[in-house]
Amino acid sequence: PHQCSVIPPHYLRLSDSILAQVLLPLGLVGIGLTTATAGATFHYRRHRLIRGTSRGLSAVILAGTLLCSATVLAFLMKPSVGTCLLRNLGFHYGVNLLYSPQMVKTIRIYRIFRTGKRSVRRPRFISSAAQMVFTAILVLIQVSQLSDHVNHNS
Repeated sequence: PHQCSVIPPHYLRLSDSILAQVLLPLGLVGIGLTTATAGATFHYRRHRLIRGTSRGLSAVILAGTLLCSATVLAFLMKPSVGTCLLRNLGFHYGVNLLYSPQMVKTIRIYRIFRTGKRSVRRPRFISSAAQMVFTAILVLIQVSQLSDHVNHNS
């Protein structure tokens, strides 16, 4: 009584989708601007403004931006195991790589100002290495959550 019907895969095609025609240039512009920003950051790495930022966290943010832009392009490709993985994992990891370092930077600044009101001693764990460790921990927590979600839905 119950029959399965074949559902043809539907995806955004440049030839018949205005959305695809808008997303392609946006994804390419995102990749281009991220690459240019990374190049400028590397070129001016000795400038005091670049040295004053957490270069490691900035690199993670740039990697997240690049991954998000590449993921946009994956939505324009014909569905396959690889493109579906890139769509799912690329989006989630990309956003995670964008927000985790931002949160770590914000918490670091908050801790510095809070401690500065009470004493002249530097707070613990505000070095660049510690910030990278905190970011890695946040990313790993999200990766494990996403892995559990992917494995549960398989």
